[in-house]
Amino acid sequence: MTSNGLHFSLLNNPLAQPLNEAGPWGRCMGSECGPGGSQSRAVWCAHSEGWTTLHTNCLQSERPSNQQSCFRVCDWHKELYDWQLGAWNQCVPVSMRSAGVPRPAVCTRGEEGIQTREVGCVHKADGVPAEDAICEYFEPKPRLEQACLIPCPRDCVVSEFSPWTSCSKSCGMGLQNRLRSVLAPPLFGGSACPNLTEFQTCQPGPCEGEESLHSLRVGPWGPCTAPAPVRQARETPEGREGRVPKAERKAKRERQARPDRQARLDRQARQDRQAMRRKNKEKKELKENKGERVKDRVREKGKVRDPETRELIKKKRTRNRQNRQGLKSWDLQVGYQTREVTCVHRSGSTAELSLCKQQTLPVTYQACVISKDCEVTDWSDWSACSKECYDLNGRKGQRTRTRQVQQFHVGGGAECPELEENEPCSPQGEGIPPCVVYNWKSTEWSDCRVDVLLSQQDRRRSNQTGLCGGGVQTREVYCVQAPTETSSNLSSLKSKDATRPVNSDLCLGVPPNTTQLCHIPCPVECEVSSWSAWGPCTFENCQDQSTKKGFKLRNRNIINEPTGGTGNCPT
Repeated sequence: MTSNGLHFSLLNNPLAQPLNEAGPWGRCMGSECGPGGSQSRAVWCAHSEGWTTLHTNCLQSERPSNQQSCFRVCDWHKELYDWQLGAWNQCVPVSMRSAGVPRPAVCTRGEEGIQTREVGCVHKADGVPAEDAICEYFEPKPRLEQACLIPCPRDCVVSEFSPWTSCSKSCGMGLQNRLRSVLAPPLFGGSACPNLTEFQTCQPGPCEGEESLHSLRVGPWGPCTAPAPVRQARETPEGREGRVPKAERKAKRERQARPDRQARLDRQARQDRQAMRRKNKEKKELKENKGERVKDRVREKGKVRDPETRELIKKKRTRNRQNRQGLKSWDLQVGYQTREVTCVHRSGSTAELSLCKQQTLPVTYQACVISKDCEVTDWSDWSACSKECYDLNGRKGQRTRTRQVQQFHVGGGAECPELEENEPCSPQGEGIPPCVVYNWKSTEWSDCRVDVLLSQQDRRRSNQTGLCGGGVQTREVYCVQAPTETSSNLSSLKSKDATRPVNSDLCLGVPPNTTQLCHIPCPVECEVSSWSAWGPCTFENCQDQSTKKGFKLRNRNIINEPTGGTGNCPT
């Protein structure tokens, strides 16, 4: 049992089975747009040989419905529904979809394939699936399949093996290995790379003596720990007995200090004189610099930095301050780490270290830097907004907050997080002036010109006064400052300056077109029909018919009125 145009079989007569058949659904009808419409189709009972028979010869229980509810599509539904296109799936060889198509034995230029995608009609607002008939009312359903080309498979390419390494044992059974690298990875289903490492056993010679029974086992380095604090050794009674009395030690120090006292006084006097000279020099430089700074402030008074420049200067000062403080943030602490070295018997049991070769014993203790995570301060307050006016175009400024590093990460500790954050902002408060806004302006379109589309040779040959057909119109586009809310007594001179063109870089967005196509109608000559047949002869003067003189009439109609030309229609 199938739907829409397919047969529904009956078993009343096994030799000649009548079948229910249904035609295509008709147009959706309804008084209102959207769901609630109805559509119908024809349903009849057909004999298996093709001729139509009575409905009673078919099973009524399997009769298809001839009416169903539907969605009545109106023109304004085009804004609500549209086709949703899925991504193209992987390209599948045609031979995998068609059983009778063999795959080519040798790939030369790639293999033909097919890729599919899902296409459905959806509601634009929420993406809810809808009937395909709604979208098909406006445009055909996009294709679900397309041809594609599968590149030929590329197998993995590896280099030659390196030479074998030396044997891991100087005697007895050991191992040695060799390596190779990947030159080109596999692509498009090519064969995978083989093993890049090979091992083999080696035996330089038989071992002699007990050394061959034991070998060293070296463990990993332990964590880096701080050394224990050094304790002062307690003084022994013997030390106290041999200690010199305090008075004798003082007298000895005074005797040793007498020869050096005069030299120390001379050295102090020289240092005082040098310090006095440096102090006088610094006072002189400070006075000169103070005068220069006053001059600089006077010069800078007439210059007003924009908010962007002030924000950049503030960021630079913050970074310099962090760099100066960063010198105190490198708190390095040296510790130590150990590892275990044991002597192992060939059977796997631990033996005394003296049984292994003492010449090859590795170190078990080394210095290290103790790991510390990065530490930062709390966030500073947000800086002032870089914009000091409200933008009519909706563009916002930026404000920044920072934090400083208290401890840099060392020894593999956690790295520092971001030290600066930015977010968009708008100036807050009353009395904030509007920002200067720039807009695109354009002149009126010029007259339609056809001659600009002609070549130089065509211009010389033709009479340009009578050109018609497709042409081009041009206009000028420029950037101006948009008028703001100003007082009513603004002078006319200032209003003229407000509309003066400025640099085009100040305007946002794409500028309007400066050219457009146009059309000049070509002149149409008057077109008339053929003359009609002559009418009957009519007396020239009905009152005096004795003259026997008259006239006959015929006429013709105007088919096309003259346009664009200079001539008129004939009589």
